[in-house]
Amino acid sequence: MVFCMRRLFLVFVGHVISVAMLLEPSSVATAGNRLFPAGLPQSQWKQFDAVGYANPVAGVIYRTGQDLVCGLPLGAVDTGCIDIELDGTFGYMTNYNSHVPRRGKVDLPFLGLTVGDKAWVLSTRKFSGATSAESIDYWGHFPIVDLEYQTTAPVDVGLRAWAPFIVGDEAVSNTPGAVFEVHLRNPTKTVQQGSVVFSFPGPTDGESGSTTYTHKQLDTSSAKGWLVGGNNGELAVGVIGGTTPRVGGSLGADGAAWGKIAQQLPLRTDADSGVSLAAHYTLQPGASKVVRFVAAWYFPTWKGAGTNDFSTVDWGDQKHWYTPDYSKRAPEGSDTTYHHMFASRYNDAAEVAERLAQDHTQLLARIIAWQQVLYQEEDMPIWLQDSLVNILHLITECGMWAQADSIGDWCKPEDGVFGMNESPRDCPQIECIPCSFYGNQPLVYFYPKLAMSTMRAYINYMTYDGAAPWVFGGCTARSEPSGARNERHLPTAACAMNVPCRGYQTTTNGISFVAMADRLWVSSGYDQEILKELYPWVKKNTIYTMTLRAEEGPDGVVSMPTGNVGTEWFEHCQWKGIVAHVGGLHLAQLRIAERMAEESGDKNFAAMCRMWFDEGSKSMEKHLWNGRYYINFFEPSTNEKSDLIFSYQLDGEWITDFHGLPYCFPKDRVQTALATIREVNSRHSDIGFLSFLNADGSPASGGEGVMKDWYDPFAFFNAELFMLAMNYMYEGQVEFGLPLAEKCMNSIVCKHLHTWDMPNMIRGDTGEVTFGKDYYQMLMLWSLPAAVKGQDMGGPTREDGLVTRMITAAN
Repeated sequence: MVFCMRRLFLVFVGHVISVAMLLEPSSVATAGNRLFPAGLPQSQWKQFDAVGYANPVAGVIYRTGQDLVCGLPLGAVDTGCIDIELDGTFGYMTNYNSHVPRRGKVDLPFLGLTVGDKAWVLSTRKFSGATSAESIDYWGHFPIVDLEYQTTAPVDVGLRAWAPFIVGDEAVSNTPGAVFEVHLRNPTKTVQQGSVVFSFPGPTDGESGSTTYTHKQLDTSSAKGWLVGGNNGELAVGVIGGTTPRVGGSLGADGAAWGKIAQQLPLRTDADSGVSLAAHYTLQPGASKVVRFVAAWYFPTWKGAGTNDFSTVDWGDQKHWYTPDYSKRAPEGSDTTYHHMFASRYNDAAEVAERLAQDHTQLLARIIAWQQVLYQEEDMPIWLQDSLVNILHLITECGMWAQADSIGDWCKPEDGVFGMNESPRDCPQIECIPCSFYGNQPLVYFYPKLAMSTMRAYINYMTYDGAAPWVFGGCTARSEPSGARNERHLPTAACAMNVPCRGYQTTTNGISFVAMADRLWVSSGYDQEILKELYPWVKKNTIYTMTLRAEEGPDGVVSMPTGNVGTEWFEHCQWKGIVAHVGGLHLAQLRIAERMAEESGDKNFAAMCRMWFDEGSKSMEKHLWNGRYYINFFEPSTNEKSDLIFSYQLDGEWITDFHGLPYCFPKDRVQTALATIREVNSRHSDIGFLSFLNADGSPASGGEGVMKDWYDPFAFFNAELFMLAMNYMYEGQVEFGLPLAEKCMNSIVCKHLHTWDMPNMIRGDTGEVTFGKDYYQMLMLWSLPAAVKGQDMGGPTREDGLVTRMITAAN
């Protein structure tokens, strides 16, 4: 039998959350079929009615005049994406395989409206020769974004744009395209006629590998429009529903051309990679209509460098510490070609466009269905409902799914390899293992096939002695592993999928690997076939990890590797000897490995895990516990110690809670340490908890050795804060832990407007971002639903669980 000691307090604890916190009065949608009501307050979580939803939704409204850092990325799984900005323009674009650096922001308007002989460009940006929108109300609920435009036109306009991100269906979600639904409303007493104009930018010459393009008509049963092709792929743009549109070249940012759209569209040329379409409408007084466009991009390969034309890449404002000089040395793997998995499902852009056009009603309904399950989760506050919806955009921003032919003979064609890029604009590398520890839970929940493909790559990239790979390729990788137990690094290509190394965090890579393996097993309902496949590698890595300092005996189990070589998750710090954070992570790994060994019938290894656990636990109690908290580290050979209060010392405890395992630390120690951490941080931060504090409770400043002048003394990792918040929740303090997570998200989403540009670290006093863009570590947020209910991670996947209900609704 699987043993899974559940704490007595792990029962439904939602009753401690006040009703007022969970449900606010909803705003009713106004007449005229606006997508969402007018007049909602901006930058606040609110409930309101929305078109297409049977019950109130939760969301945040942004409005012209706010500085939204990035718009919602329109895309799904391994499709690339296009950001829809608050000002009604396209922003960053990766749909043509400019991943590192990203193309943009391109700042190009894409919608226009004509009424009679007058024209408006539906953007609040000013373009000479064109009349712009006056303001825009904006609601993003990934993978949908709704915009309501205020213009001087006699026709009211709203936009609902969406991509086919369907939880539980990786095949449909692997469709590279989007639908743009333009909602027209005639509030006047006269008939209004005109056109809706849609302009879609094509690839750059570097992205397409072409300087001239083929042009031909798109004419399928469900979409009429235009196809533009280059050497590396093609673009299809059409009107859904049988209407044949006027076709022209791309309008770009040419205000004069936008000003003339009532009369003409730009001429098409062989040098133009984009396209514009004009769809006619007629509206009777008081009537409304929806005009739908489909855009499908089919660019089936990417280069390991992250950009197709890396010899002439312009980094612009995306330069960072890694930025390679390709003229001197192209990192290994730069020129390797990888094939997107969607190319195994579709033959060309026309086929993608037809799929989206033909099934658009059903696909949108499926998206709304899974979102409605979240919005109706009564024991979940509205900030968390909205955040769980929108945080999934990181799968689109960071995810890439390579076919097996570009990986290796070991890779199954039906699997390929799915990998996430740590931070394409700040720290580009595929599958940095601690980032996936923080961020892969929603993949396990909603796309387990993708998570298993990633796990199989980790297994095949494991070293001969059991070290889990650090990355599959990227900025902190090493070109050729030396075979040494610990090694420094040289960069390899930013989007390479098969240039792995063991890296420099070997002491904590193990818990990342083992925890991800356990998530697949537990979330599957303890599927024995999964256990059979994964357990041998869990065992191999656990032996490797627990013997990194074997010469120290029991102390070595909870210590840094021999010679204190390398570092751990908090990599810009000094760690020596017995380390509280590392020790807790090792103890958690042993709990996981022991359970797997028991279930696999490996009694001897289960006993070894228990022995290591008992010895390591005694060592930590002897050397690190000071009555209030576990001190940071102690080096027995020199008596050197750090008595700093490390706020995130109980990560190992969160792991055992979340995985449904016995305590990592004694319960009284956990409660005392949490009380200490709460007390000292309350003096300095209202948003989140500082990483390091002195023993007297004052902030530990950089330059004191442990922090190495890198981390801002007031900064913290957001994903770590979520784990700490759940530490409190699992200890029965939901009324404190859940608001702690909310304050962090409120700062990011409502105050600093990074909703679709998730940072890695922010300051605890001001909430300002200190590091990171598009960090998929933030997917840790999807661990909160289990903690809110006092469940282990398997709770949401049970028959009546949240994840099960979402997938059922969508499929």
